[in-house]
Amino acid sequence: MAVTFLMIPSQSITNPSVDSRKTILEGQLLPYNSANALIQITAFSITSNVATFTAVNALTTGGGDVIFVAGFEGSLAYLNGSYTTNSATASTILVPLTHANVASTSAKGLATLSPNYATGGLALGNIYGLNGQPLGIGTIGPSSQGKPVWIDVKSLLGTRQYPVNFSVQPPLILDYTLPGVQATNAAAVPSDSIGFRAEFAKNAY
Repeated sequence: MAVTFLMIPSQSITNPSVDSRKTILEGQLLPYNSANALIQITAFSITSNVATFTAVNALTTGGGDVIFVAGFEGSLAYLNGSYTTNSATASTILVPLTHANVASTSAKGLATLSPNYATGGLALGNIYGLNGQPLGIGTIGPSSQGKPVWIDVKSLLGTRQYPVNFSVQPPLILDYTLPGVQATNAAAVPSDSIGFRAEFAKNAY
């Protein structure tokens, strides 16, 4: 089963004009196993330290699934992370979350069953929007014309920079488990919200 990172861009980018020196794209990386469907979250609420995500899904009704949630921004970023589900229905996912009560709130995020680490790292995949649809094409970047000159990957373990547009090379592999000690093959990916920051050169697209 292919394991990869999907890039989920933030709502906006900095310096979007092609007349600017560069364009910066920021967002989150969602560890993803291609055998499992992406789950689109459209709303959430919190009651008595239990979060309810509104999302069409086929998770185990009795709970026990480990899921990765990403894509929530700003004041809702606390919702991102790894959870073991309490239960699920065809339209809701219940997870434990210590937080004050929050009434039902419309908000977009993505979730997937938590994948396992693959020997040598996890490949960097396409850019996806919060509706779960791919953006651009199967290359790193928002269009078919240009890739970023670098990508920073940020996690609780630190930041590592990856040059991605200097020469023809195999698909980018992210060794994000700093300081260079990779997780054991088939071990669960750490429950860490992983971010990225990519720079596109002037007129790159």
